[in-house]
Amino acid sequence: MNLVGEPSCFERNLAALREGDPELARRLEGVPPLGERLIQTASGSFTLKASGEDGADLFLHSRNDPAAEAESLLAKVPKEGVTAYIVYGLGAGHHLTRLLADTPAASKGVVFERSLAHLRAAFELQDWTEAL
Repeated sequence: MNLVGEPSCFERNLAALREGDPELARRLEGVPPLGERLIQTASGSFTLKASGEDGADLFLHSRNDPAAEAESLLAKVPKEGVTAYIVYGLGAGHHLTRLLADTPAASKGVVFERSLAHLRAAFELQDWTEAL
């Protein structure tokens, strides 16, 4: 999966999601794009800006190189002999992209993301059609 950032990426992902979970796809259609909360990083990829409970800006991924951050994070995750993963939090999906690249195609996974806005951002930025 490559960062594509083109408007049709969201529609392709939504169509794939609709096949497996039409209700979630319907809900996701009503979520507005993140707009200025989607921040391009020094490496050219994107991170998401959220607000903490105190109103301070929080970035869900590195502001410099989210892909390198994901690679470093997942270097610590055991992969040999593991066929199922549970991921809590998707954000822009950098860590999931790395996990999918590092695991056998037969591996299964479940991703929990509580924010429909973050899920929409991930659907706008990356092609998840094969994973869905």
